[in-house]
Amino acid sequence: MFLKVIFFALRGSVSMSAAWAPFAGAAVLWVLLRTIGRSDVILPTTIPGQIEFGIVSAGLIWILIVLGRILYAPYYFLRQATTELSQLKSQDKLEILYDPSKKQYREVTASLHSSSSRYFFGVKNKTTDKTIRHVIARWDKKHLTEYIDENIDRKVLLKPTDIHPEAEVLVYLFGLDDHVEKQEHPHDILKKRSTFVVRVSGEDAREVVATFEFDPTSLPMIRRLT
Repeated sequence: MFLKVIFFALRGSVSMSAAWAPFAGAAVLWVLLRTIGRSDVILPTTIPGQIEFGIVSAGLIWILIVLGRILYAPYYFLRQATTELSQLKSQDKLEILYDPSKKQYREVTASLHSSSSRYFFGVKNKTTDKTIRHVIARWDKKHLTEYIDENIDRKVLLKPTDIHPEAEVLVYLFGLDDHVEKQEHPHDILKKRSTFVVRVSGEDAREVVATFEFDPTSLPMIRRLT
């Protein structure tokens, strides 16, 4: 019976609303003060004593639960805030865009006997309220990229640039004759299929990466892999 009383009182106390908490605390304190003066507080033998002891025990457990939740609340909200901040930081603020079917990424110049294409990719600021400063674009050194940079005397794809919220900046890759593989003496590098990696980063914006494939036998010659 003693355990049943504790279970009943505990179930009722845990389910109390916050509005009844002061009254419940006062009642528990009153019963506690009354029980302290009794000789059967340690081993109650009478039914009233068991009931009072059960109420006091359940009340104390309920108070401990409430105190535990109060003490845990700051940690819980701090953990939530830390998680949200981590997720916010992990989101990419910059985006690399490329779609050769759109004119801004592939400029075609055609004549009676030939045509050529100039290829670009876009760097977009995905944020809606923050200018990302010192945005820079590079590509990994490979035979193809080094050959192109040497021919146009270029150090980086995009020098440090500020990009406003939701704005996009076009970055020039290179331009070639659309049938470069059929030319009599093109450089051997321009005859081979190869891949290259573009990296874009900015102030307070983590690096984003895109992989492209160069295929001189197809049009457009550049397609995005990742």
